[in-house]
Amino acid sequence: MDKWISQSHAIIQYGLAIEDLNSNIAKVIDLRPQSSQQGKRDSNVKISKDPKVPLTLRLLPNPRGYRHPMHLYKIRELEELANVVKSRKIAQEQPKSKKVVKKQKKKITSATPVNVCDVVGHKFEIFENFQECSICGTRVEVMKI
Repeated sequence: MDKWISQSHAIIQYGLAIEDLNSNIAKVIDLRPQSSQQGKRDSNVKISKDPKVPLTLRLLPNPRGYRHPMHLYKIRELEELANVVKSRKIAQEQPKSKKVVKKQKKKITSATPVNVCDVVGHKFEIFENFQECSICGTRVEVMKI
């Protein structure tokens, strides 16, 4: 028999985001008595068309008396999803290649002072006659037409 875990504990224990859980729902098992009588499924639950790891969501009446149902997920499926998410994060955090670093340096050196701030990701504060970079203090006059 499969073991189930609540959504809040799944987020804490496996380090997953709610978006990860919601975007991978493939099957919904609704065990609430009122929903089976009405034949309705919870409108907030959307089944994903292309999940990374198909998750089974089990809806139960909330024991605390809340209106919204309790969301339970299979532990085995959550472990698979956590491994997929971790492997993607590791792939994104790998150091940049020399080629990428050279291209970025070339972009920065060939840019004007305003463009350098844009390339690096600085933000500008807008005043009446000029804009000023909030990080390095570069000022750019704004011409009105």
